Amino acid sequence: MTTPQTPDALLVGGPRDGTLFAAEDASSVELEIDGLVQRYLRTDQEQQQQGATVVVFAYDGVSDAAGTQAEVEASDQVYRAGG
Repeated sequence: MTTPQTPDALLVGGPRDGTLFAAEDASSVELEIDGLVQRYLRTDQEQQQQGATVVVFAYDGVSDAAGTQAEVEASDQVYRAGG
């Protein structure tokens, strides 16, 4: 049986803004939402949330499931999220 971990990080920006979670020593977080990968990167910032100090993960952008970022040129094609 596993026990839930205490949140030690906060997502800021993007579709999961304000979400608390247990990051442990992760440097980035990738979430697949509706077929797109949303990426958050660990920062040096901290915030107080629910009486605890948490590390801030800032929204870095979106890519498709193949890993191509929106608005980034790849193989003579330009990929745009949702387009």
